[in-house]
Amino acid sequence: MVSGVSLEVILMRHNQSEANRLGIIQGQSDPPPADGNEDKVYTVAVQLFQEARPIDAVYTSDLKRAKDHARLIADYLRVHYPRLHTGHRVDYFENELLRERARGPLEGARYRVSNNGLTIAFKEGLSFPDGQNTKTFSEFETIDQYLYSLDDPNLGEDRAAIAERIATFRERYLRPYERRGGKLLIMGHSHWINHARNFLVDSGNVVSRPYEPLDNLATFRLAKSSLRSPYRDLNGQYTVNPTVNPQENREVASSGR
Repeated sequence: MVSGVSLEVILMRHNQSEANRLGIIQGQSDPPPADGNEDKVYTVAVQLFQEARPIDAVYTSDLKRAKDHARLIADYLRVHYPRLHTGHRVDYFENELLRERARGPLEGARYRVSNNGLTIAFKEGLSFPDGQNTKTFSEFETIDQYLYSLDDPNLGEDRAAIAERIATFRERYLRPYERRGGKLLIMGHSHWINHARNFLVDSGNVVSRPYEPLDNLATFRLAKSSLRSPYRDLNGQYTVNPTVNPQENREVASSGR
């Protein structure tokens, strides 16, 4: 437990998906997690289990690339927490408010980065608002920079819409913990997490900071010391410790060592 902290919130990005591998914009489309990435999930489960303060609830986006691995972590904690925290309960919830920012006709488009910049090609039959099917943006070095900059309802959720969704999640699900304290794990998506971090720390401004890339299963950790105090960052971004032997971590997670 962090000294003087009543509520801790861990915002964790999902593991890699097949669409991530293929260079496809996802938004709220629902591709599965990429195969062969569970070793890192087991490593995360073990590390969370070993933290002094137990997690009270796991909230996750209801999209497969988030919930499939969030459920693995929650199940592991439910099985093994009683060894250290007698009678401790871990709640688990899947919630559509935690979905990635919707990208409208961009969902399913392919992208690539070259010396000329970022190129986006729509699926057949779809296009940018000006009718072009393919565009190259020399001012953007990554797809995330481009997507984070958007505020056009013709290309998905604008900033007001994502702010409203985050505010709704806070009122319905975070407020009770802000009153009584606890520790939450929220498994979501990189843009939702960036916007939510800004919203909570910077009083409702979802674009108060530049986009910060998140590795697979990396986190931002936030804290709130009282009902009236603001959220604050705890040490910026945290990335799971690399493992020399992923198979050993899988065995640890399975056995509870």
